[in-house]
Amino acid sequence: MASFLVDEDLPRSLAERAVRLGVDAVHVLDAGLRGAVDADVLAAAVAHGRTLVTADKEFGNVLTYQPEKHAGVVLVRIPEEVDPDLRIDRVCEILASLSHEELRATIVVVEPVRLRIRRSTP
Repeated sequence: MASFLVDEDLPRSLAERAVRLGVDAVHVLDAGLRGAVDADVLAAAVAHGRTLVTADKEFGNVLTYQPEKHAGVVLVRIPEEVDPDLRIDRVCEILASLSHEELRATIVVVEPVRLRIRRSTP
């Protein structure tokens, strides 16, 4: 089963709901990373074997954040205008369905009605 670190740009309630669904998730605020720069957030995720869940599209830049160097990134691309509960439900549904092996060296882009998976090529 995969473990997740939920970035500061997503609500703490996302991590809380994921935990209630049996998903191992921690919000950056609960990990003592409030205000941390992107590189430090990703380093913390890597150090703890967690996949980063974020809405920060910078983490989708494979030149800056090379997928083979982390445990995966789940990039949430659901507009903030979408009902917050529906947005959280969609993300939690995806988190519950992904395994650690599926996420390794991968960027998963969660959109309202589709899921894109970009794997690193050796």
